[in-house]
Amino acid sequence: MNIPLPSTIGLIGGLISDVINELIQYTNRFNEMHWGIVAGCCVAFGFLCLKGGNLNR
Repeated sequence: MNIPLPSTIGLIGGLISDVINELIQYTNRFNEMHWGIVAGCCVAFGFLCLKGGNLNR
């Protein structure tokens, strides 16, 4: 399937634009509790990454 380059670039640009707009809308609606949940999840994920897997042992 050969897709012309300009339409592919336009499609990707449109998708990126949609994602950025959604992220902006979500962040504008967040309150302190939402940001606290996001921060807690980031910290928990960081500790899980630091723990590593069985390959490190």
